[in-house]
Amino acid sequence: MNEGDQGSGTGTAGTRTDERPRDGSAGWEALPPDPNTPETPPRYRAPWATKPSTPLPAAPSRRAAAGGDPGGGDTDPEGPGGPSVPAPPEGAGPEAAPAAAPTGPLPLSFGGSAGEYFRIWIVNVCLTVLTLGIYSAWAKVRTKRYFYRHTRLDGAPFDYLAEPAQILKGRMVLALLAVVWMGAGFVVPMAQPVMVVALVFLVPWIVVRALRFRAYNTAWRGIRFGFDGRYGGALANFILLPLAGPLSLGLAYPYIVWRQRRFVVDQSRFGDTPFALDAPVGAFYRVYVTAGLLAVIPVLAAVAVGVLGAMGGAPPPGAPGGAQMGVAGIGINALMGVAYLGIWAFVQARLANLVWGHTTLGPHRFACAIRARELAWIQGSNIVAVIGSLGLAIPWARVRLARYRLDRLQVVAAGDLEGFAKGRATAAGATGDELGEALDLGLDLGL
Repeated sequence: MNEGDQGSGTGTAGTRTDERPRDGSAGWEALPPDPNTPETPPRYRAPWATKPSTPLPAAPSRRAAAGGDPGGGDTDPEGPGGPSVPAPPEGAGPEAAPAAAPTGPLPLSFGGSAGEYFRIWIVNVCLTVLTLGIYSAWAKVRTKRYFYRHTRLDGAPFDYLAEPAQILKGRMVLALLAVVWMGAGFVVPMAQPVMVVALVFLVPWIVVRALRFRAYNTAWRGIRFGFDGRYGGALANFILLPLAGPLSLGLAYPYIVWRQRRFVVDQSRFGDTPFALDAPVGAFYRVYVTAGLLAVIPVLAAVAVGVLGAMGGAPPPGAPGGAQMGVAGIGINALMGVAYLGIWAFVQARLANLVWGHTTLGPHRFACAIRARELAWIQGSNIVAVIGSLGLAIPWARVRLARYRLDRLQVVAAGDLEGFAKGRATAAGATGDELGEALDLGLDLGL
């Protein structure tokens, strides 16, 4: 549009903004004057600002409101012939045109480095050893805060809010239970089986407390996460259903994993907004059936090699062929290890993509694109590096894995991520979290 068009108020799309009503009849609501600055122009609220349930149209620019878009764009959000957006009244202040909330993919990123984390890690190890394990609570908090605060979503970092004293209290309870367990074995040997049964019914409580503690102490932009699961749901999904695994000869295992993942996701929330998992159970079966078929291949290969060796006859002790057979056996075991590492990576990657890809948070959803071969390479090379460095490469391995997983995860936002979530949170103790880690319950969402 040229300057003549701009002066006449006619845009290239034929929309005449100067003919639109410029008073309250267009839907603009007058706002009270600012008592601190009474000399400012009148302020108005845009008509779409009072209807958050409808899509937010693009706010008209000042030049478009004065007579059209000098860049040749259409001021109507739906193009020519679409519903027009009423222009702000003359003299309206900046509050009259609020910007629409961002939408689209918002990737997560990890900004930590192996060098920074190595300094934290080595200090944690040394102080934990010198204090006979007491400093481990502070070490855990320092580690989690480093990883959380270097994880960013939409430019804002996460935060870990637990205090070391909470962690220490939980570990003291864990140590007391261990002492009671060992003491009962010496004093009353028959008490240990009874304690095992009691521990089985204690696991659901541990699951709920652990998930509640971790969620409550995780925050983003000042809003805490939460977990509302109950003992009954944990008992059904983590105790009663797994009993069906052996009875079904393993056929129920994918269904059990599906139920457990759904329990964890559906009972989690961000502020007041709940998460939801809508993944079909059939997708879990496809992952595990494929993994089972892949696991048969290295077994058949090992059997075939063994049969061929037996057909050739075993060499006598001390013969040169004996050393060759030993090297061949080591090679076969190494190849089987690599094969099962690949199968493990396949299951982990597919489950992560499946769970996150079918998880929603209110109007928002997630996307995950972890690749099995990349995950297998990272994990395999991490193991080699940690063993070769006698453990000194642990920080590098952790940072490397965290960066890869977060780079493959993103939030597909449908608007403002924090405007719909309130800050409701329920406090939780750290005892369940420590017991959950000690029993290695695997409570993560697949990552």
